[in-house]
Amino acid sequence: MVTAAEHFPFDQPKALDVQARQVLGKLNLELVACDRLVYDPEAALAAAAQFKAAGVDLIISVVGSFTWDNMPVRVAQELNVPIVLWGIPEPPMNGGRLEG
Repeated sequence: MVTAAEHFPFDQPKALDVQARQVLGKLNLELVACDRLVYDPEAALAAAAQFKAAGVDLIISVVGSFTWDNMPVRVAQELNVPIVLWGIPEPPMNGGRLEG
C-alpha cells in the first residue's frame, strides 16, 4: 500500500508504488498489492476491504509523499494485523519549499 495526500502531485507516489512492487516481488512472500494510492478515508477503507478479502497477515505501507497519519492506521485498525511503515528519503526541494 502506498499512501499520499490529495494536495500533492501523485507522480512520485505512483513511481514508488511501481518500485516497491518490484522490490517486494523478489522476496519469498505472497504480495497483495493495493489497487490504488491511499490518500483519503474512502481509499483507506477500500484498501482494507481488499486486504481483508485476501487474508493478509501483514501490511507494508510505503510513504509515497506527504501522508495523513490516519491513512495507514485506519487500514491497520480495520484488519488488526501488524504494519510496517516504509519511508523513503524526500527528494531535494526545488526552490527551497515543498511541492504541492
